[in-house]
Amino acid sequence: MSSTIANKGSKSLSVAELRVGSTLRQSIFDDREVLLLAAGSEITTQFLEKLKSRGIKTVQMRPEKKIKNTRQEAALKASNKKSTNNKETKKTAKPKSKNKVTSFKNGQVCPLRNNKTIQLDREISSSQHLGLPPQGPAFSDECTKRGTEKFDKENIQKFAANRQKAIFQMNTVFEEMVTGNDVNTKALTAVTDSALDDLKNDPDLLACLGINPNSDEYPARHSTLTSMLAIAMGAQLKLDRKTLTELSIGCLIHDVGMLKLDNRHYDPDKEITDSAWSEITRHPILVFEMIENLDRIPRHSALIAYQMHERCNGKGYPRRLTSEQIHPLSKIASVADAFVALCSPRPFRKAVQPYKAVEILLSSAQDGYYDPSAIRALLNTVSLFPVGSFVLLSDGRTGRVIRANGASFDRPIIEIWPTEEEPENPEVVDLLELPHIIVDSPIAPLDELNRNEEFLMEC
Repeated sequence: MSSTIANKGSKSLSVAELRVGSTLRQSIFDDREVLLLAAGSEITTQFLEKLKSRGIKTVQMRPEKKIKNTRQEAALKASNKKSTNNKETKKTAKPKSKNKVTSFKNGQVCPLRNNKTIQLDREISSSQHLGLPPQGPAFSDECTKRGTEKFDKENIQKFAANRQKAIFQMNTVFEEMVTGNDVNTKALTAVTDSALDDLKNDPDLLACLGINPNSDEYPARHSTLTSMLAIAMGAQLKLDRKTLTELSIGCLIHDVGMLKLDNRHYDPDKEITDSAWSEITRHPILVFEMIENLDRIPRHSALIAYQMHERCNGKGYPRRLTSEQIHPLSKIASVADAFVALCSPRPFRKAVQPYKAVEILLSSAQDGYYDPSAIRALLNTVSLFPVGSFVLLSDGRTGRVIRANGASFDRPIIEIWPTEEEPENPEVVDLLELPHIIVDSPIAPLDELNRNEEFLMEC
């Protein structure tokens, strides 16, 4: 076999044919259409051992295309009782704007520059600071392993209070930066340290709070939640505490430039037009007009704030960089940012359901937008059916996902709900221990049942 696996269409491929060191031209999936390894990834010994441990003997290899939406179809079938309301919604839906943005699909180079971004551009072109050497032991070694435990109510209240305090602190940081004060690095460090302490206590709960956003207090809330999800993903990738701190700080400040945009061209309450898109591409540069000295923040954090909206296939902004020019932490941050954004309601659209957001990002990864390892980190953190999602199991039972199961992202930990009312002492099912049961499909859109908010005690 050559060093690059040849095109085999949609045919089944024996795991024995996969060779360590080979690079995939096409993505491979299991027999349930779950992505195992994205196109462009290298086959490793660890990957083959993981397939063996899961009893997978054959995989499906097919050309890059959007994932077949079998789960959405199943969800619609499970929600037939609401079909009348759905039809009425479609009838009253507003027509799409003729001026809706189209240029974002191919990325855009923003002409705006300043001394600090020019310096960053030079460092990027010379590959300076683009490495990611370890700076300590893996932070995940310090994290409490919760197994099949339900979320502790006291922890929910504590984590939610910490999240709200962090959002308040970030609002203050942003207000100071917009009015001409330098970035408050002590506040950024305090927000980060609190989130890392919560991550150590219960990684699943921190991630859950990070993936259930709303549109209030933008961009402080969005940046805070993006940071929470990103460090949870980073922990899955065995990053150390210092590196996670750099990742967090970059996420926290990445959108402050949105507060400096010209409202004559950009209205956050309306659909994005091409002219508004051109204005939006300025915000990563504007961040550095509010920071007096680049050395005030870690260089990796600066790169994250600058590169958050770049894409591996060169279709991002503000510089249309490609994968080799994008820092590894920026790749993690961009996935976290996109997931939180998709799950957040906007004035012109509803929030995307978390499981659908996962599917969108998987499809985008196949098109080269996102780094496969960052996508896998997201799946390992929130699972294919994110925490709080309601699912239909293959044995006919329904339940709610309460924890992810690491690399076995299609086999989360679920509590069984015999009826629509939350049971007093629900049975907890670990699908990793029950190989004969799988998730058949997500069910009952969460925004209609409001169950996620109940799950987190309206925090």
